[in-house]
Amino acid sequence: MKSGAGFTLIELVLYLGLSSIVVLASTSFLTAATKVRVHTKQQQNIQSEIDAVSGRLSYTLRNAYRVELDVPGTRIDVYAKDPSSPDPIVTSFQVKDGALYTGKNSVTPAADLYMLTNAATSVTSLSPFEVVSSSLKVMLSFTQGPVTVPFESVYAFRQS
Repeated sequence: MKSGAGFTLIELVLYLGLSSIVVLASTSFLTAATKVRVHTKQQQNIQSEIDAVSGRLSYTLRNAYRVELDVPGTRIDVYAKDPSSPDPIVTSFQVKDGALYTGKNSVTPAADLYMLTNAATSVTSLSPFEVVSSSLKVMLSFTQGPVTVPFESVYAFRQS
């Protein structure tokens, strides 16, 4: 009772082999696409952080008349005039424990500083802040996962 309907063992093995190759290729493609998407998302997150930090520094330094830098260059205090008070507004920026912190009136303890960057992003640099004439040079490195983006910028401020 041999019927023409059905598959032979050789046809079944060939089908399974070819379908395994197709599944393996599509899995590899999806894995690579996912890695690229994650990498791109991390780069976008870092660029967003850099834009926020740059905007904050630019805004703070726009009306600064004095910038003080600590010796290792990890903290700056930016002094600006307050029209409603004889006391200046002091804004601090500090790189500490892999994050960038900021806060108003540095006379208060460093505990009053709040994190400017996302906790998932690590901020590192040996000497992030350097005052040159009437400008501030900022050199930071932002890292999120395997992605590291260096950031370097110079901000001018008024000097009295």
